[in-house]
Amino acid sequence: QIMAIKAAQYSGILTSADVAEAIYYASENGADIINMSFGGEALSETVQTAINQAYSQGLILVAAAGNAATDSLFYPAAFENVIGVGSVSNDKKRSSFSNFGSNVQVVAPGGTGSGSVIYDGFQDAILSTVNANNYAEYLGTSMAAPHVSAVAALMKEKKNDLNGPSFKTALDSGFLAQ
Repeated sequence: QIMAIKAAQYSGILTSADVAEAIYYASENGADIINMSFGGEALSETVQTAINQAYSQGLILVAAAGNAATDSLFYPAAFENVIGVGSVSNDKKRSSFSNFGSNVQVVAPGGTGSGSVIYDGFQDAILSTVNANNYAEYLGTSMAAPHVSAVAALMKEKKNDLNGPSFKTALDSGFLAQ
């Protein structure tokens, strides 16, 4: 089952308090995996506390690593207990926009940026639902992170005791790459 939580305010603003509240809500109401397809460069102790609590309860936390083509830290992906997800394009190389470095533990399909030699403007992005009944193509690590969350969910279905620490250990050891 999917627990959809809208953390942003009606205006679209997303505060640290909103993110923390959503994480607490998910962890207190039976979530196993939290996908966070958002972020920024500002470190928030409020969000870090919520993430650490969720992780200590066994949740698998996944976040987009950012789209600035830099190795700058991007939160929440840069937090220790979060799996940071970068983006690869159709040719399985880092998308031109994808962040890289220490806050990226794994990559997944996120689209082919216009800076790539294989970009042709046709089906270069990830098909996404829009307004519940339409589709559009989007690029970004926010499109890549749900792929990793979905793989974690499939793994959890087969191995019920899979949790944040065991998933992170398997990923760090290369076991998930085999």
